Amino acid sequence: MVQPMNLVLMTVLALCLQGCGSEAVSQGEGGASGVDELVRLADESKGYRPLFKDDLSNATFTKGMWEFKGEVLGIDEEAAKVAAARAKRKNPDQKMMRDIWTKKRFGDFILDLEFKCDESTNSGVFLRTDDIVQWLHTGIEIQIMQGRSTKNARHDTGAVYDCLSPREHAIKPAGQWNRYTIICKDNWIHIILNGKRDTDMDLDLWTKAGKNPDGTDNKFENAYKDMSRNGHIGLQYHGHPVWFRNMRVKTL
Repeated sequence: MVQPMNLVLMTVLALCLQGCGSEAVSQGEGGASGVDELVRLADESKGYRPLFKDDLSNATFTKGMWEFKGEVLGIDEEAAKVAAARAKRKNPDQKMMRDIWTKKRFGDFILDLEFKCDESTNSGVFLRTDDIVQWLHTGIEIQIMQGRSTKNARHDTGAVYDCLSPREHAIKPAGQWNRYTIICKDNWIHIILNGKRDTDMDLDLWTKAGKNPDGTDNKFENAYKDMSRNGHIGLQYHGHPVWFRNMRVKTL
C-alpha cells in the first residue's frame, strides 16, 4: 500500500514533470559531461586562432560584400549592391552567396566572437555546415535578432534557430557589442551570451526531421541527430546591418 505522504510526493512529481515538458529536459542545467571544464577552456586564451585572416583568404564569400574596417568585419552596403549586380550578370540563375564561410571545417570547437546590431537586425552564426550552398538544411544556426518581434522564443538571440529557445533574453540594446561563446562538443552545443550560459542543446534528442522533442514543428529537412558533426562556420548577412569583431576559434 502506498503511504499517504508518498502518494502526495508522487502526485507533485508527476505534475512537475508534466509542466516541464520535453524542451525543459532538452535544455538541461548540466549538459554534457565535463561542461564546467569546457567553460574553463573557453575562458583560457591559449589555443585560440583568428576565425578569419585579415585579407579573408581563408574565407568563402562573394567578393566585394564583406570587408574588414580596422578590426571590425561587416558589409559595405554600396559594394554589396555592385557585387550583387555583377553576380547576377555573370550567372542569372544562380543565387548570390551573401554569407561568409570558413574554408576549413570544424568538428569539436569553441567559437568566441562579438557582434553588434542595428535596431532591426536579423542575422546568425552557422555551425558545422556540411554544404554551404544547402546551408539551411545541413547546418545549425545560432540566432541573432535585434529589436524585431518574433512571437517565437526559438527565434530570439541565443536560440538554436527554430529548435530551442534561450533561457532569457540577454541581448544588449542596439549599437552595443554583444559576446557569443559557443561550444560544440560531440552531441552538445552550449551557448554563452554576454557571460550567461543561455542555452544547452543535446542534438541527440532531435530524432525526427521537421520536429522538436516537444512536438512543435521546425523547418529542417534533416533531423539534427543525424546531421554532420563536422562542417564550416559561417556568419549570416540577412540584408540587415551587422558587425563582428574579435572572432576566434579553438579546436577541442
